[in-house]
Amino acid sequence: MNVLFIVDGSLSNPILFSQGIPHIQENVLRGVKYSILSFENTNRFSHGSKIGDRYMEAMKELEGVAKVYSIYLDLEKNSLLRKLRFILSILHGVIQGIIIIRKDDIKIIHCRSNQPTLIGLLIKLFSNVRVIFDQRGLVSDEIPSNRHFRIFLEKKMENIYYKFSDAIVVVSAVFKDYLISTNTILKKHKSKIYVIENSFSYRRFQYSFELRENQLTENNLKNRYIMVFSGPSVSWQRFDLVVETFKELKKIKPESYLLIISYDPLINQLVQNSGILEQDFSIHNLRASDVNKYLIMGDFGIIFGDKRILRKVSAPIKFGEYLASGLPILLMDEIGDTAGITMKYNVGVIIKNEEEIFEWGIKKIIELTSQPDIKLRCRRAADQELSLHSSAQKYYSLYKKLNA
Repeated sequence: MNVLFIVDGSLSNPILFSQGIPHIQENVLRGVKYSILSFENTNRFSHGSKIGDRYMEAMKELEGVAKVYSIYLDLEKNSLLRKLRFILSILHGVIQGIIIIRKDDIKIIHCRSNQPTLIGLLIKLFSNVRVIFDQRGLVSDEIPSNRHFRIFLEKKMENIYYKFSDAIVVVSAVFKDYLISTNTILKKHKSKIYVIENSFSYRRFQYSFELRENQLTENNLKNRYIMVFSGPSVSWQRFDLVVETFKELKKIKPESYLLIISYDPLINQLVQNSGILEQDFSIHNLRASDVNKYLIMGDFGIIFGDKRILRKVSAPIKFGEYLASGLPILLMDEIGDTAGITMKYNVGVIIKNEEEIFEWGIKKIIELTSQPDIKLRCRRAADQELSLHSSAQKYYSLYKKLNA
């Protein structure tokens, strides 16, 4: 079974290290042969750059696993062509994709997000392939509300993806229900939608008491109470509220420490401006293979969000990674399927708004972290609900169905 996996941008995207590459590695063991098409601006790969390092790490992970085809149009020297970048990039992807499917006898194109799906469907016009629209979010709902034409155009494009794709993958049951309830095309084609949740890799994420103690000792954090935030500073992550939560936590437990895992360059300035002392926080821009080493040191993790529909249908990758690393979670409600899993295994505290955080949420998460079995319970929840093996198996079953 030969599959072309079209990446949404560069292989250096950190999300691919948890939700793309591990699935490919797992399904290669089931007999799937992958070709990968990515879009790489190698001008950004300066010596020692994080982007370049992540790209090389991805290539190392994929060595002997998949054929990688990387393309890029350098249009910086021509102002007219720069304005046509989107159209030219799509055409470049289509041409390269047609070459790949003929060379590698591709039967299925797995398109990660919207633009790759446009490329996949255009390729489908010239070949007998099946196309999977792996919808990673609601792009039309992420566009600023004053960009009326762009929103209109993106919604029209999404309808084309829904109508002509052979299968649609979403990350949560809430996402599926939302699409069916709001889109007339999908009301008629419910069977095309498959829920494949974001997952964690057993190989990358482990938990044991000994591992945690060794990491705490090595990083001189053994006597600290550690709150973890993983992610960027974008508004819907409510990093402003994360900072205020930590400051309140510090009043209750003076030994508290804020451990941040982020590749966002703005994070450091935001924390410093908040008044948090330098000895009470650290920020780490990590290789994918090192994330677990830092998560495992935490006492609990934070997942906040605003009330936009984008957040309500999402499936935060860090949810599974926190649990797999033994972290209970202080969690906003109405974020995908996370609340259901949290309540089922009693591995977190769910709050509805900011007031509940400060009234009782912080005290409740402190109480939960004091339970002797909480970390093993978190790991058990991750194993049961969010394992890579289960998600990869769902992709494999979908491939087989489309290839029949």
